[in-house]
Amino acid sequence: MVIRCGWSGRSNGQYGQGGEWTNKLYFTDDAENPGESPVEISDDEVETYFAEVEGTEENIVDARIYKNNLFTSWLPKLGGMWHEFTVVESKSWYWSFEKNAEGIQVQRGKTLKSVRDSFRGEARVGSVEPEGRPPTKGHKGDTIQHIFVWIYKKDELNKDYHVTKSNCHFLASMVFEAIARLKGRKLQ
Repeated sequence: MVIRCGWSGRSNGQYGQGGEWTNKLYFTDDAENPGESPVEISDDEVETYFAEVEGTEENIVDARIYKNNLFTSWLPKLGGMWHEFTVVESKSWYWSFEKNAEGIQVQRGKTLKSVRDSFRGEARVGSVEPEGRPPTKGHKGDTIQHIFVWIYKKDELNKDYHVTKSNCHFLASMVFEAIARLKGRKLQ
């Protein structure tokens, strides 16, 4: 099943309403070979689980927000009909941080293309483009683990998905701004 911002695609290509908010983070540790399903991690497990995941100790090199069409490849990205997500580069990995109707989705891969252009091994709908803000460099000492701690401390898994008030755009922006240290946000 492919899950996108608020909607989930079934294997038969039909799109239906996304699932209920689960208060979980879904982690796909190898975007090039995603397997059957991601690991489901509850709110109280986030900090400890990711402390043991290879690569989370790596410093953040840079981050950028991307967007892609939500429903079809030919419909222009108008009226909020797109999905936004943040891609973060570390020394050895690329990581995407995303929110949809079921939970927060994180995937990592060895190439930018694997997390930017695909979601759980399936091509994203339409073209994927930078959201508009220039990329930001990571600050000295900020690691991938700090993003997971930030998600936990900001209680992001307990903020239900809402199509206009707490969606993919809000999470992508807040993660990006915390990395860039904009609008009073920071990872640590």
